[in-house]
Amino acid sequence: MNIFIRIFTIAALQYFIIIQSAAAGTLQEPIETKNTHILYISHLFMSAENSYIDENRLNNTGINIIQSNTIFDIYHFKEHDKEGKFDVETTSLLYHYTRNIDSLTEIKILIPFYYHGRGFMDHSIESFHKAFPGDGLKNGGREYGGDNEIHIRYQMNRGGPDISDPFYGMGDPSLFLKRILYHGNPGITLSLGVKPQTGNRAFINSGTTDFGSTINADYISGMIYLYAMTGYSYFYGDGIYKEELDQVRNYILSSAIGAGITPVDSIYFSFQFYVHNSLYKTGIERIDYVTIINTYSVRWQMNEQTIFQFSIDEDAITYTTTDISFSFKGEYSF
Repeated sequence: MNIFIRIFTIAALQYFIIIQSAAAGTLQEPIETKNTHILYISHLFMSAENSYIDENRLNNTGINIIQSNTIFDIYHFKEHDKEGKFDVETTSLLYHYTRNIDSLTEIKILIPFYYHGRGFMDHSIESFHKAFPGDGLKNGGREYGGDNEIHIRYQMNRGGPDISDPFYGMGDPSLFLKRILYHGNPGITLSLGVKPQTGNRAFINSGTTDFGSTINADYISGMIYLYAMTGYSYFYGDGIYKEELDQVRNYILSSAIGAGITPVDSIYFSFQFYVHNSLYKTGIERIDYVTIINTYSVRWQMNEQTIFQFSIDEDAITYTTTDISFSFKGEYSF
């Protein structure tokens, strides 16, 4: 974990050493989504996009830190005659750089770093669940295991993963192109993405070359912002543990819908539902069902150049993604 702390410290300092310059960031925008579940984290994910490009802002750089906690206990697998357990806490450090090409086009590069470890949130999550009346909220099986452990196991007798020690590494970079097709209100935007295969570490790199596209629409009415997205991603290549993990699809169909409100000029609250199909057919509902990530976010514009964002992700409907994810993002325009 020490290496993550060092990387985070160095990265965070960039916001305080960049020379002040003009151009404001975009406060009203869709929530950038990344499924950080161990089965999806290494793949390309296409987020919803807005239909606005500030012609006075040429560059935007930012860091998104995501802390995710996942537990699928052994009983989820045993009741389906499977052998396995997913118990992991993941820290994702996502660095992006965006460059405006013209008033309708921008490109973005995303460079990820992942740390899969034991974490620290298990006891806090269990205590939170117990605080509710009656029997409290469901613990997802975490009560059957120890706190702050790491186990990534599935069908070991077939050559599947059996990991019980923390590991980390650089994920595959992604490149995105956004093009505004209709610059109005509502606006319509096309987004394309590609993630080349650059590494071969399971759950850090996907072992595939991924391609994605989305069509986005958004609408602003006073302090209200509404948006929607539909997208498709294709994963080319054999991948890592594809057969052992019972992966039967090499594509993701996704859609998102969200809304936000700006009660004051510098604060923006929003929520979003992001839906995508499963890549797997294991016979286990919490892996095979559609994922519905619901996200709640607040953005604060500190000054003309700097915006901070805090968000929470969970899937309280189908329970197929991480139990909970906390995200803190900072971005700087110049």
